[in-house]
Amino acid sequence: MNSGLLDDRLSRVTEIYDGDLDTSVATYTYMGTGRRVTSLLGNGVTQTYVGGGGYDGLDRFGRIIDLEYDDVGSAIIHRYQYGYDAMGNP
Repeated sequence: MNSGLLDDRLSRVTEIYDGDLDTSVATYTYMGTGRRVTSLLGNGVTQTYVGGGGYDGLDRFGRIIDLEYDDVGSAIIHRYQYGYDAMGNP
């Protein structure tokens, strides 16, 4: 497999590309300098933090509280919801 990684200016992986198949295996988008907020896999599955235009799937401390995987037709495949105690433990 001839593969490659395409990076942005902050040296974050934004795409994994398979040159033999001439297709993108995965693409990623980020919030700020480090938090990955979406993943789009080559089979069409999308991982996002649930919410509208913002990132409602994160709490005020930036911890994941609602994570969803959708197929090509936007049907939910998996959804994970998290809660934390006063000490920050899941």
